[in-house]
Amino acid sequence: MEKKYRDAIRTGLMCGLAIAAIYFIFGLASLWLNSTPAMTTYVNSLIQPYRSFYNNSTNGTPYVFSQNIGQPPMEYYLDMVLSVALLAVLAIGFIATGAQAIRACKELKNDLKNTAYIGAVSGIAAYAPVFIVMTFITVLMTVLGSALNVMASIIPGLSAVIPVIAICEALCCCLPVGIIFTAILSVIGALGYAYYTYRIADDKTRVV
Repeated sequence: MEKKYRDAIRTGLMCGLAIAAIYFIFGLASLWLNSTPAMTTYVNSLIQPYRSFYNNSTNGTPYVFSQNIGQPPMEYYLDMVLSVALLAVLAIGFIATGAQAIRACKELKNDLKNTAYIGAVSGIAAYAPVFIVMTFITVLMTVLGSALNVMASIIPGLSAVIPVIAICEALCCCLPVGIIFTAILSVIGALGYAYYTYRIADDKTRVV
């Protein structure tokens, strides 16, 4: 393997560890918000009609939906803000990964193709630790009864397979989609950094 790709992978892994640490903190904060009594009561009020519908349908009793849900608690809005902030951190983090990879590969010049390759390689490498933490947080939320475990509270006996479903979803959906998006974001960061730094260098050497 060429040195530039080894440097890109090394840079990506270091950036990925930093992003994964931030994701872990945000994930624990979201887990805490969703486990508060106010959020637990609100989620139970949301799924109660569906639970009653399932129970009545198994007994052959007709059920009419009538749901009166109050305003979501403050934790609900805090979790939404936290989710948006996490998405912003991930996007900025992977863009910065591509830029940092190009900065580490000092031998690259105005080579658009190699710049894009380096950005993609670093982004995919950075996603590896993030994916591991993401899967761990998802399984943790599932086991502790988060929103992913709502169906298990409606249908008895489903809780045993919910962690397996969460892992399969991560492998079949989050992994390929995450690789594509992180590669794209890192390529954007790599090309943006390369264009900016090379343009500045050209400006400095330009004779007026």
